[in-house]
Amino acid sequence: MVLILAVVVTAVALAYVCSAVSSALGTDAFWVDLSVSLLACGGFSLSTLLQHNGFEQKPTQLSLINSAYQLALFLGMGVAIGLLQ
Repeated sequence: MVLILAVVVTAVALAYVCSAVSSALGTDAFWVDLSVSLLACGGFSLSTLLQHNGFEQKPTQLSLINSAYQLALFLGMGVAIGLLQ
């Protein structure tokens, strides 16, 4: 249940940020949503994940797998948001 709630909160927050950036730029272009998703993933999710994994001395391969999952998650959400706008 916690995982579902976390994904829903992430999706709603990402949709809000995509909408705000699209409004600020004055366009509903699909690439805006993908760009926002990529920046959010790298700037927040991946950077935090790598810091935690580095501090906890987890294997590099685990960090790469988790990073790929996060990137797929954010880009998938970005595609869905872009198609819905």
